[in-house]
Amino acid sequence: MAIKRALQQGKAVGDSDKQIGDAASRIYKLLWDGEYEDEAGVRRRARGDISKINRIVGLTPTEKALVQNYHFMSAKIAGTRQVRRQINHYVFSARIVYGCPVFMTVTPSERHSGLAIRLSRFRKNDPGVRFGAPELLPWIGHSAPHIFPASEEDAESISVELPEYDLRRTITSRDPLCAVYAFWVNVKVILPSLYGLRMCPDCPSCCTSENPCMDSFGSNATPMGGSAGRTDALVGAVEAQKAEGVLHLHMFIFPQMLHQHKTLHDIGESLKNALVTVDAMKRFVSLTRRASYPDLDKFNSERSVIEASWPAYAKDLSLSRPPYCASINGTTYHGCGSPICEPDQTLNSEQWLSEGYEWKLRYEHRMQHVMSRMNHHIHPIINQETGERRPLSSCCKKDRPKECKAEFPLEHQLCDRPLFVCKCIAELKNLCAAGPRSLLGSILPQRNEPWLNAGPSAWLVYTGDNGDIKFPHRLPIIPETHENMLLFDVRRQSCCSGVSSLQMTYDMQAGQAVTAGYFGGYSAKMQDVGGKELELMQQALERKAGAHTDKSVHKQVCVFYVSQSKLIYIYEYMFVSRCVKLVLSNCTGKCERSINLLHMCIWGKLVDKCSVGV
Repeated sequence: MAIKRALQQGKAVGDSDKQIGDAASRIYKLLWDGEYEDEAGVRRRARGDISKINRIVGLTPTEKALVQNYHFMSAKIAGTRQVRRQINHYVFSARIVYGCPVFMTVTPSERHSGLAIRLSRFRKNDPGVRFGAPELLPWIGHSAPHIFPASEEDAESISVELPEYDLRRTITSRDPLCAVYAFWVNVKVILPSLYGLRMCPDCPSCCTSENPCMDSFGSNATPMGGSAGRTDALVGAVEAQKAEGVLHLHMFIFPQMLHQHKTLHDIGESLKNALVTVDAMKRFVSLTRRASYPDLDKFNSERSVIEASWPAYAKDLSLSRPPYCASINGTTYHGCGSPICEPDQTLNSEQWLSEGYEWKLRYEHRMQHVMSRMNHHIHPIINQETGERRPLSSCCKKDRPKECKAEFPLEHQLCDRPLFVCKCIAELKNLCAAGPRSLLGSILPQRNEPWLNAGPSAWLVYTGDNGDIKFPHRLPIIPETHENMLLFDVRRQSCCSGVSSLQMTYDMQAGQAVTAGYFGGYSAKMQDVGGKELELMQQALERKAGAHTDKSVHKQVCVFYVSQSKLIYIYEYMFVSRCVKLVLSNCTGKCERSINLLHMCIWGKLVDKCSVGV
């Protein structure tokens, strides 16, 4: 009936059983072999991309009606591609309410997650464990393993109560749900705590309850804020990596700052009146978006050893737990080892400075260790004599396979202090100064290593995982923001007076909005899941439409078509069945990809609607 109704509304020509079956079969063929027109009017191959199915050239009215019905029926099913359209709406509406955001990506590691091992659940009296995998028994229990170091002496060592790398992989393979739970804790607990957000397990639905997380103004910021100040909200979408299927989160965070609701013209007036300074913006960006090693010489001396252990870092247990400076003991003791939180004890300024200096040393040490392993971009060396490196297949550009699409190494962005990008700096550093990728008006953070990817400092230090953060915010190019370096003072007047101040702010405001819009679209982009299953379903549909059984062709097509409208839902169960078989037969790295697909499937069921949270 639903198909009949869709055909009538779509004014399709003919609705016989045979025509419906042929139309559904042809849709699958066009999905792979057909072409669509992009925004520029250029025809491109669809190659199984369901997001382009409405734009495929040559769809008949009957086929368009079936496609419309497919989208309608799939829009309410968790995990489908159609749900990600809703994520686009959430992300866009969040920008309207909360202003200009900061784009951030976090990728909690599954191979190093001590939290995942802690959340794994086995029964000690399980015969499959007791006799089949006795090596797991020491790590089974409510509080095992300990994720914090046992003492201050173990803070910088690897003698932590955690299983070895291969055993961790075995545990996550046998209990893949633990990796999903660990991801959940990272998103719902750790991330909000680091960036000053109130978040409960019911977010964002709690806003309609009696005790919502947000205040009467719609803000979720905690009174004291986090590492980026007070943050009003967060919205994001979960994605699985193509290579290993590891879950990661693309999101917008909305820190309380001038750019939230003020135009660049207003910000320019505040700069002229000395209400704010460009130096404050530079410090904020450099501390939040770290792009330099605390000790470059130390990294250079360890670089060969680090790259030799890439990408697994199997012997590095320190990446599997939080740093000592973030633990309870680490925050209640200062450098001399005496407690600082006793009510009857007061510390003078020198003791407080000593305690802060000791904490900062530990913080920088942890930053150095994590950045060199998680945010250091590596291209394998193919020639030891010349030092020539080969980009990874995932890094290569399609049209220029020898170049990295992320433009590493970033030699042109090296600088010993944060720089405001004007035309002078853009020419000197060979930076993009036109179009949607223009960097004019942005802050270039301090950078001392061209292969280091800038990352969120608080996330890196606490979790020991990979992360990325970008600021779309711009500042007007005026004398108050221009660099005071002697080399650029002679060009200050010409650089700041190229166009009218109002026109310049309009252009930069538009560029800022375009950049934020691009990040928002990227966070909710379609996923490349289930391509092979699409091919199998196409073949099955052709067999159904061509078969002659007791059932009518119309009934067969209706039954199968309804299943196609729940395409990703079927994918999940297909993946689950396959993964379960692999887990039962082999728990080694051979099934790691399938296990990660299982993670993704289970995650889709846990989060519902692809985890849009506030």
